[in-house]
Amino acid sequence: MRQALFLPPLLLAVAALAEVPPPGTSTCLGCQSATRAVSAIPSLRGTALPTLRLLNTRDSLLAPDEGISIASLYRAANGLWSDIPGAGGTSPLEAPAAVRVAEARYAEDWFVTITADAFA
Repeated sequence: MRQALFLPPLLLAVAALAEVPPPGTSTCLGCQSATRAVSAIPSLRGTALPTLRLLNTRDSLLAPDEGISIASLYRAANGLWSDIPGAGGTSPLEAPAAVRVAEARYAEDWFVTITADAFA
């Protein structure tokens, strides 16, 4: 089981500097920061924090027109992000070429998006 430290919402500014890695990739790190930002609102209002869940997808290029995807779902509990058993999945091993081409485009789009998020 892969786990990462789940920081309180008001540590958002510090979260970007945290040395404990989130589950998955830099996309997940961005999602984790956004989750903390959103969870700050109930804290400031004095209302209960909703049950937090985090979906992380990883799209990878194997070749220019061949990609694969992996998805994972996590929940926050006891200060940790933990896998939700049975949630998520991977690209079919014997996927048709059209699926691999589509997944290659997803990987390219992810790169454009994460780069814009990081440097915009």
